[in-house]
Amino acid sequence: MFHPATTSAGWFTDPDNLAVDPAGRLWVTTDGPPPEGITDSVYVMDTEGPGRALPKLFYIAPVGSEACSPTFTPDGSSVFLSIQHPGELRMADNEDATSMEDAGTDWPDFKPGMPARPSLVVLSRVNNDVVGS
Repeated sequence: MFHPATTSAGWFTDPDNLAVDPAGRLWVTTDGPPPEGITDSVYVMDTEGPGRALPKLFYIAPVGSEACSPTFTPDGSSVFLSIQHPGELRMADNEDATSMEDAGTDWPDFKPGMPARPSLVVLSRVNNDVVGS
C-alpha cells in the first residue's frame, strides 16, 4: 500500500534496487516495463514519522535506461547513480531500438554519431545539505 498522500508523481512499479541513505531514508530505483507515460526513476521516502512510506520522485532516468545502485557520500550531500542501457528504446513506439539512428536518446553526449553510453552520475546539493531532502 502506498501512503495516502502519494501524488501522481509518486506512483511507481517494478522496484529494482533499494538503498538506505545516511539519514535513514529508503531509496528505490525502478526497472520497467513501467506503465505508459512513466519512465524508470529514483524515489526517496522517509522511514519514520508522518512521511513514512511516502514516495517522492527524485530523478528520472534517460529514455530507455534505468538508474541503479544508489550510493551516498558519508555526509549524505551526494548520491551516485549508475545509468544502464540508455537509448535502448525507440521514442516512436517504445520498442527496442535496432540502430543508433532510432535510439530514444544519445545521452550523455548528445552528439551526432555518438551512441548512448552507460554512465555514472553524481547528484549533489549546492549548499551541501542532505540530498533528496
